[in-house]
Amino acid sequence: MISKKNIFSMMYCQSLILTNKNYSLQTLNLNKSYSTFHKWILDFFKNHPKYNEFVLKKPTLEVNMSDYKYVQLKTIPTDELLNKFSFGCSKPFHYKIDQELLNRINDMSINQILVLMDTCLSEKNKLSTKSVSFKKCLDLMDELWFRRPDLTASQTIQLLYYVSIYKKKAKPTVEFGLQKLMNEINYLKQSSDEELSVLALTTFKSNAKVYDKMLRIFAYRLEKNLSKLIQNPMHFVSLIKPLKKAKYHDQILLTKLTTTFSNNINKASHGVISSVHLLTYLADANYGDVIFLQQLIDSIGNCMIKDNLKNYRIKDVSNYLFSVSYLGLTPKDPNVGKIINDFMNQLFYTKEKCQSQSKLLIGMCLSMWMLDYKPIQLMKFMFSEISIAALRMPNAHKLHNRLDLLLTCASIEQPNLIIQYQLVKNALNVMPESFKHLGERPFLVKVFQTLKKLNLSKVEYNFSIPYLKILGIQIINNTGEVIYIEVLDNSTCLYNTEIPNGMMKLKYRLESKLNYNVITIKESSLNNSTSLESHLKVLLS
Repeated sequence: MISKKNIFSMMYCQSLILTNKNYSLQTLNLNKSYSTFHKWILDFFKNHPKYNEFVLKKPTLEVNMSDYKYVQLKTIPTDELLNKFSFGCSKPFHYKIDQELLNRINDMSINQILVLMDTCLSEKNKLSTKSVSFKKCLDLMDELWFRRPDLTASQTIQLLYYVSIYKKKAKPTVEFGLQKLMNEINYLKQSSDEELSVLALTTFKSNAKVYDKMLRIFAYRLEKNLSKLIQNPMHFVSLIKPLKKAKYHDQILLTKLTTTFSNNINKASHGVISSVHLLTYLADANYGDVIFLQQLIDSIGNCMIKDNLKNYRIKDVSNYLFSVSYLGLTPKDPNVGKIINDFMNQLFYTKEKCQSQSKLLIGMCLSMWMLDYKPIQLMKFMFSEISIAALRMPNAHKLHNRLDLLLTCASIEQPNLIIQYQLVKNALNVMPESFKHLGERPFLVKVFQTLKKLNLSKVEYNFSIPYLKILGIQIINNTGEVIYIEVLDNSTCLYNTEIPNGMMKLKYRLESKLNYNVITIKESSLNNSTSLESHLKVLLS
């Protein structure tokens, strides 16, 4: 006998076959010539006059590998070995040369190291993760190594990009290199857009801490050359990524970005990728120009509908969803939600896909839920096939928080959706200590202190919705009635507005579903202590 669980899974998979649209995990082309940042950067190093001194000339005569059969590799000059390493040989011989180069790293010139690392990262070789000599280069580059007087600023930028292939593992090495570049601050100011883009992307990939002066250089270059940069999404995206990561929300830059992107001349040229990254940056800044944000959201949504989301990278769709849901704004065309829902169903069509990409899956499901595009079919499939414990990953706190909040939303708004889960009544015990939020919310503190002066049975800070980390106040009046006080300030609203952001809107929605008695206090209209106390007395009378 077939179980209900298996029947649902079979029906879900069959529905996907019938609606298959061949979605792709590849990204849209960022440049007419290059499909990836990596290809563009490697070609930049090889062709730019400031960088291409390391490039070896291809031998005019093909060397027969049998000529090396009886020659000990240690007797061959390093440049000759690197030449063979770069211009092709059989895999077994590649590994032999790699082992020999490992023994020579300490004695190599900087240009020789550049040849070695560039060769390992080239598309035809793809040796970076396997090459022992490449790994040795990373180990070699400590703080003292970056102080060597023969190392130029341009070589430093190039080396840092190469080691950033190891991402977070390369963080210490990249930070050593950034220290050197801070001593070459004038060089950075005069660098080309391409050079700064490479450096910015390197810091982002490696998760390295970036000095404020360097962030200001990135921001100033965006301000100064924005009209040119948005013609080349690779440069624009590379420069804006570390600013978002560092939460560098310069108001002059924000104004310049929105003004330039609003310009009709540039609307057709800046493209979906640049627009998504701009939207993500503005969402992170809680940006408050709702008219511009809505135009940008709808512009991207219209492109998605027109392209039918073909050749879109899943991360770009995820970033769009997160930004829109965080801002609390909904695309005007309801087909945006439908096409993204279909996109998700096609990508997460098996248990294995759901588990291997659970971080993206959970984040996208939560964003869709916040926008009221609830992906019911996909979530039924996911939770019928996979246990909640199996969706969690080690040391992935953000994933756990999003999963717990998604489960909370479902248990309140669709209680029969996830049969295996019931909202734990003591879930609020895992919420952060309230004092950790108070430093950023002085008006909330003021409201709390004012309430304490009134004749109330109970006044305490409170997280009214499990796993939704927006602090409010719970009071119990003299009749025993429980009332929740929500404060609208710059933490819960778009910047300098009274418009609740996406998380605050979700909190209101869930409180309404639970029939909570909620009172809202707006900072912008009640900052005066006397008027605040009078207003609270009226509301609670």
